[in-house]
Amino acid sequence: MESVETTPQKLRGSPLIHAYLSKLDNEAKLSAKTILSRKSFLNKFVLDCIYISELGPYQIDEILLSVDRQFVKRYTNKLLYDRKINKKSFKTTLSAIRRFYDWLVETHRIKENPLALLRPRTKPRIKKVRPPLVTLEQLFIQHPLDDFLIEAIKLWLAHIAQFTKATQRHYRSVFRDFYKTLPLHTKQIVCEHIERFILNYKGINSTKNTHLVVIRSFCKYLETCYDLPNPCKKIKKLKEEPPKRIWLTDKQVAQVLAVCDERESKVIRLIMHTGLRAEEVRSLQLENISPDHKSVVFIGKGRKERRVPLNDTARASLVQNGKVNLDFLKGLKALHRNSVYALCKIVSKRAGLNFVASPHAFRRYFANSLKKRGISIYYISKLLGHSTIKTTEMYLSCSPEELQGLTDILCDAQTDGRGDRL
Repeated sequence: MESVETTPQKLRGSPLIHAYLSKLDNEAKLSAKTILSRKSFLNKFVLDCIYISELGPYQIDEILLSVDRQFVKRYTNKLLYDRKINKKSFKTTLSAIRRFYDWLVETHRIKENPLALLRPRTKPRIKKVRPPLVTLEQLFIQHPLDDFLIEAIKLWLAHIAQFTKATQRHYRSVFRDFYKTLPLHTKQIVCEHIERFILNYKGINSTKNTHLVVIRSFCKYLETCYDLPNPCKKIKKLKEEPPKRIWLTDKQVAQVLAVCDERESKVIRLIMHTGLRAEEVRSLQLENISPDHKSVVFIGKGRKERRVPLNDTARASLVQNGKVNLDFLKGLKALHRNSVYALCKIVSKRAGLNFVASPHAFRRYFANSLKKRGISIYYISKLLGHSTIKTTEMYLSCSPEELQGLTDILCDAQTDGRGDRL
């Protein structure tokens, strides 16, 4: 192996290194110190690559282009455990190397950056100890209101116990924040209390409207049970920005599937061909699949029972050798409830998409695929588990190609009494 002092000069003889260093020199946004630092990190990385791969210094380009994720793991372990560099230097080194491989991807020399999805743990994960949340029951003592109002809140909390656990957590969380804003010993909730809470809340209008729904639930309970005036009737919902929905095309779906491994492909194909929600996929059990393996039956969102037929593609993800096999979902069940989204995020980045093809995007793709094949929106609504067709309409899109030529029918239909077109 060459000495460290002479190697940088030899590295410049490599076409890849020479082209990248020339690109850095011509980069107007970077300072001379940053460019020099990146060159230094890159030279050290090449030296380590030669050492790890046990190839000669004159095969630098071959070494750099053959670097994969396993190689990167070996390299990061060498930095962390052999050299024991500090966290800041470690991040700076990886940043410089990642930018080099980004350039290789941009110039079509490699398909994907082996460092793109690397998130190595530099230190043992320390669980953050958060202070315990103050419950509503504790607030009744710390921040007392009128006795009548506190008793009404307790009865309302008992009333919402019929909702799902997730809904109860949401209602309690929002009402706890609202309760803190009420003046001490408040006897009755008025419009000013609600408006002050909604307007001072730091969030987008759609979130504020969601919070308003919770407060309306309580005010409606007071109106029904105690015949009190409902202050929420005078408060209107805030105007919301239209949601940014992603409509996947056949080409984009093919891009994603092309870079999936077997497990990822099964998860995504299952959503694409059944329209299941991410949480429904994650919580899928053997008892949810019918004995004949032709449908999936479960209690979905809103405690509504839903039956979704399985086509051959969806059945291939769930059934192997005539038996249901859900091993590919084990990792998702053990992780956070957003684990399906995290999987889709990783695959989207690997496929080169400039957005995240979320599980719900594949659910919308399922709905649009059925619509293009002439399936009634009523049946699509039942498959998606929607209570109204209005919700289903938000899942469907009209592409410019579908609208093209629709107005041509007017040329044939609209004529005057003499037969001329209007």
